[in-house]
Amino acid sequence: MPLATLPLLLILSILATLAVSTACTTNPVRTAQTAEQKGDAIYGIYTIVKEQGAAVLKDEAVPEGVKRPLAEAMVASATPGHALQDAVSAYSADPTASNAQKISAALTAAQPAINLLVAALVKVKPEAQPLATQLEALQ
Repeated sequence: MPLATLPLLLILSILATLAVSTACTTNPVRTAQTAEQKGDAIYGIYTIVKEQGAAVLKDEAVPEGVKRPLAEAMVASATPGHALQDAVSAYSADPTASNAQKISAALTAAQPAINLLVAALVKVKPEAQPLATQLEALQ
């Protein structure tokens, strides 16, 4: 076997291993049952969407008229998104029933704004649809 093909075989082997191990792991979004787990999962989706949205807003190739609804959704989701982050952090630091209730309240307040943000991102960036699907699975 030529030495030049060895790195390619090694890369393919690593990719195959990653594919199998990824397929065998549990999707935390699908297994989220409690408010705490859902809060963590939804906040994670929100963070990803916010980062992808910021990248779209910086992209000069995207027309301003297309960016505007996404920018508005990002602004509208900021306060409830931060409140959800605060509630999840408070529960992580002190897992009491009171802090679990704060997560539930934060989820109720944040979900509509995060749903709109995800929908706005998907309109501009259709490849973000899996995030919308994961968010739907949590509601």
